[in-house]
Amino acid sequence: MSITDFFEKSRSSQQLLCSHNERLVAFESADDYVASVKTKIDSGRLDITGNPTIKPSNPFVILSNAKSLQRLESSISPTAENIAALSSCPSVFAWVPEKIFPGVEVKCPACKSVVTCARWARDKILHGLATHLVYVTKEYTCYKCVAKPRLEQQATSLEDIAVDGKRHRKQFQADTPGALAVLPEYVQASWKFVNTGRILCDAGVVDFVRALATRTSWSAIADAINELKEKAWDRDVASAFATLCAHFQMCAPAESCSFPRQRRLSADWVRNVYVADAQERRASVSQELSAETGDDILALDWTVDAAARCSADFLFNAMDGHRRILMSSFTSACSPHEVKHLLVSLKERGVDPKVVYVDCECCGAWRNIVKDIWPKAMVKLDGLHAIRRLTRTVSSTQHPWHGPFCVALSAAIYTYDAEAMARFAAARLRGTKRTHAKSKYVPRVIVDAHRIMHAIASVIESFKDGHPAAGPLITQSTMDAWRDLRPHVSAGCLCDPPGVQLHEYGESTRIGGELFKAIRTIRGASALEGFHSHQKQWLGCLARHAADAGAALLADGALRWNRKRRRQDDDELAAAEPE
Repeated sequence: MSITDFFEKSRSSQQLLCSHNERLVAFESADDYVASVKTKIDSGRLDITGNPTIKPSNPFVILSNAKSLQRLESSISPTAENIAALSSCPSVFAWVPEKIFPGVEVKCPACKSVVTCARWARDKILHGLATHLVYVTKEYTCYKCVAKPRLEQQATSLEDIAVDGKRHRKQFQADTPGALAVLPEYVQASWKFVNTGRILCDAGVVDFVRALATRTSWSAIADAINELKEKAWDRDVASAFATLCAHFQMCAPAESCSFPRQRRLSADWVRNVYVADAQERRASVSQELSAETGDDILALDWTVDAAARCSADFLFNAMDGHRRILMSSFTSACSPHEVKHLLVSLKERGVDPKVVYVDCECCGAWRNIVKDIWPKAMVKLDGLHAIRRLTRTVSSTQHPWHGPFCVALSAAIYTYDAEAMARFAAARLRGTKRTHAKSKYVPRVIVDAHRIMHAIASVIESFKDGHPAAGPLITQSTMDAWRDLRPHVSAGCLCDPPGVQLHEYGESTRIGGELFKAIRTIRGASALEGFHSHQKQWLGCLARHAADAGAALLADGALRWNRKRRRQDDDELAAAEPE
């Protein structure tokens, strides 16, 4: 059906006989329209029982009526401004509980008496993901109780309050927390918005912000919401304006009905609404994170980069062998004594590891602290950190020998199971594919401290000679680091603890006609090192946050991280079960 046919079909005798005043209302501005809605609600001409959302009349219908009346009265001929006003006329959400819910009475949150005196409060904007409404509510006055003065100096006695009681009458809006609390529960459940002052938003906007907060920046989230709103405006408002202007043969610029800039959300607003939402969810988030009780492995480590982005000094993390985060907390120092109370809290909620992996002080403070909290737990030095102590002191990470040096150190510390390695090598010779990594299917162990010490010393000695073009790789700092590391290697701090299973087996893969199960090691703190990079991603590559926003982002990120680990564990368990 063409727009002309629609206009012709929309004519009716009732529209032709409507009064002149009612026809003028069709061309009112958005502010005048909202005022007329309020007047109709007060007078009872507009019934909002069960439906507080008032949608404006279809501009096509209104202007089809104006087109038919143009022959009778030229003064009502629409202009471009009229069409723009009609096309952009907003929907109104009127929160007036006594009008929406039959039999409900608004009560004073202080004295609980029924209040009937009310006036309309200042209009607000109610934002959805792709829409916005004008939100109106009423301000009520209770004449049975007196509000406290703003400053104690305003009233020196109860008599002064009573005399000046007219000015200090108790006033409240229908959507304040106190006013909502005294309403019936089904009425409270109908108000599902977040109030940030002059701007309100529905729950979907907050959910959208929360879902993207750890994935992108505040400004990117604001831009995404604004883009959704602008697209909806172009689809519902700008297109109607252009169609009607073309039908009435008007040349009106598109800017006259463009998306209002005051309806855009800012990055600061997005940040503030996220922080406010995080404050409300803090107890539930903390409860879910505290429900993790860990397993036989506990990895402890600090990170500086993520802490610096949250206006803090250090960020302490604790992870179990299944890569679930047990705790993340800001600290002022990178010291075991700084986090002893945090480990005690882990003990109180049921964490009971057999092995604790650390990056330093394995024979010092950590051993004493862990022994006081978990007497049966063993403290071990993480192998990755042991290797990094040596590799980060070389002359350059771009040196041609740097890669081979790292591989040689890893081979000096880790030993492949001889029997499993022989089976795997034979299977690879029989198979057609040569891409299988032995570390994925052959378990590795760290045993024989004496052998490891001599192997590392041999690797360092073999790389002492300088490269023909790049020069020496080993520096004096490397030798100093090896001197400090040697006592820990000799004491067995790197060796696997006896009686603790450090490998998990997953799905089976056929190689050369033989089945091999994928192996995931739960030894050490390598997974925790990788987790640090995820924390930086949650905070943004170059972003800087206040402590409250940073803590909220890290908590939400850890929550999603643990949920993902649980889903993966459930999927692996389901895959391992026989059909």
